[in-house]
Amino acid sequence: MVGGLLAFWLFRRAPSPPADRIAIQAYGPCADGTALLVSDLMQLQNRRMVLPHGTPPPEYVSRLLLQLSREGDVLTVDARLDGRALPRQQGPPAMALGGLAKALSLDPPGTDLVPVDPADGWELLDLAGRSQDEASAALVARAQALVVREPGCTSARLAFAGLFTRYLVEHMEADTLDAQLACEQNFQDGLAAKPAYPRFAALYAIHLSDVGRQREALRLLQDALHRHADNAALLNALAYAARTSGLLGLADRALERRADALGVPRGQSNLADNALLYAGKYRAFESGLATVPPGPMRSFYQGYARLLVGDHEGARPFFAEAKPGGLGSTLFVRLSEVYRLALDGRGMEANAALDKLESERMWMHLPDGEFTFKLAEAYGFLGRPGEALDVAERASVQGFGCSPWFERAPFLSGARQLPRWISLDGHLRERQKLLEEAFPVSSFPL
Repeated sequence: MVGGLLAFWLFRRAPSPPADRIAIQAYGPCADGTALLVSDLMQLQNRRMVLPHGTPPPEYVSRLLLQLSREGDVLTVDARLDGRALPRQQGPPAMALGGLAKALSLDPPGTDLVPVDPADGWELLDLAGRSQDEASAALVARAQALVVREPGCTSARLAFAGLFTRYLVEHMEADTLDAQLACEQNFQDGLAAKPAYPRFAALYAIHLSDVGRQREALRLLQDALHRHADNAALLNALAYAARTSGLLGLADRALERRADALGVPRGQSNLADNALLYAGKYRAFESGLATVPPGPMRSFYQGYARLLVGDHEGARPFFAEAKPGGLGSTLFVRLSEVYRLALDGRGMEANAALDKLESERMWMHLPDGEFTFKLAEAYGFLGRPGEALDVAERASVQGFGCSPWFERAPFLSGARQLPRWISLDGHLRERQKLLEEAFPVSSFPL
């Protein structure tokens, strides 16, 4: 009976033939960047649905294994597709990847994806594979220099955008208006050159959501999803833009469609499934954290989920293990420290740490309103409802407009008793209603 139910579940979540899905694993120098570019090539041509890196593939999913080596500027690729060896490819990155593409029955990449110059090709493979959590001034400078040398290479612009946006969120000293304008221009130039590039459009939509321009993000995703309806990165970005706008039905449908398309359990790539959280489904939200890769972000949310159900003792060890390294920014490390200090009975230190973090975030031009709201919740948890409402209002100005969560968040119960709350709530409801009318679920190919 159990086997029958499992078979039914897999069938229900796999509407397209399993052969359409593929998992790519790469080993050797610049493995992550190479795997991403091969994935981009497949998805640009709508030939395969590629499982996001780190997603355990179901048995029926096709597998591409890439063994890479480097000697000077020569890249050697030994590939196996479902156990079958493909012809070895050797040469500069553009040549080797072009040969691999032909062996996979794909059109070879143009210079908009892989530079012809061997040194720039290797630089792209390295930078493309860097996690956003690695963002540093040195890496951003390298990526920007590559864009200057290869202005027509949209994948280089994507590598730069991924590192630069994260750096602007993390580092106050880098956050100038000129930097933000440079970031925006890079997105606009890349989108104009290659409007059908799913991973680029997804990152731009997430950036637009972070700066409070959800309407633009949703419009961009409407167009991109009509070109690439089952793309996991685009569906992930749609869930993010929708949940921060309060469009929880749309966010929920996007994540369900992502799970159906990939044939894997529901989850939001590299993010907690906050659509469940904002809907008040705390247990389901906590269970879904297992799909988030280890790191300070997951540790924070695991502790936070325990707090939501009143388990202070269970929350403490999770906040304590939120250390730098792995998936999650230093922001989650610092916010975890606030809660840990509070749970350890060190309220004065917790308040000082939160005030310092909040004062720094006030000057950001790339603020991430969803994170700002988490600071408001922390103020509420520390028993400071006035400050909690102040920061919640700023989160709404920064674009975080999920009125169901403003109205439901347990740690803001005191803030909701203040007179100013009525005005904020009315504004949020009106803004959300306009977005719901402009972007109903039916307007997306879900």
